[in-house]
Amino acid sequence: MNNRHLYPKNWQELRTLIRIRDEFKCTICGKKETELRTKKGNPTSLHVMHLDGDTFNNDYTTDGNIFNNEYNNLACGCPECHRIYDQRNGNNNRYVVKENHQIIDLTFQTIKQK
Repeated sequence: MNNRHLYPKNWQELRTLIRIRDEFKCTICGKKETELRTKKGNPTSLHVMHLDGDTFNNDYTTDGNIFNNEYNNLACGCPECHRIYDQRNGNNNRYVVKENHQIIDLTFQTIKQK
């Protein structure tokens, strides 16, 4: 994790709680953590995303609709969806979509296939 000082001291506990809440699945594409692999084929884990991009906003909810909920800012994302989500929110300046990876646009209403 880059910029560890921007995250709360209990980040690992929060991360575990969010991964359990989201049933160890990407909340965007639905991939299970057990399906995730690096480019070299090694297992990797889910990321916990800050939906508003603010690492100081660690609000979360344990039930209900986690998206479009003003009391929730944390959600699980596979590394690819996390990257795409951040890029679409202006946190990065390039937009590259992995081949055959389904993503959901920022309204979380429509699935797009690239």
